[in-house]
Amino acid sequence: MIPASLNDALALLMQLEVTDIGDLTVLQEALITMAFENRVSTAAQPHVARAARLLGTVINGSTTNAAAELESVSAALDLALNARVAKDTLPSAPAVAENPRSKSRAKTRTTTSVKQTPTPSVKPVDPPHDFGVERSAG
Repeated sequence: MIPASLNDALALLMQLEVTDIGDLTVLQEALITMAFENRVSTAAQPHVARAARLLGTVINGSTTNAAAELESVSAALDLALNARVAKDTLPSAPAVAENPRSKSRAKTRTTTSVKQTPTPSVKPVDPPHDFGVERSAG
């Protein structure tokens, strides 16, 4: 099962053992995709990337305590979930008070029809992030 969300990734992680290298690799690739293809909020991306990096140490066998690393992966995913929730629940920006002078000027102006061209919508592009995770070839 390839996880499609952070909740799915965390649920899959809870089912895996340290010896499930194939499934851990699938999970790591899914986390890398989530982090680097903007499938999670920018607040969650560093945590997801960290989880992917920690999974790499378990997969490569470069850790002395794989069970503790999996706990760290779980904690990083929890932080990512909380970062996403915190960002989504921020209050909206306060309304800007109107300038009283603009009202008086608006009354004295003569109205003329001016054709305005719409501003083209531009999709913001996030700069590439380097969280210390490299995609595996293949």
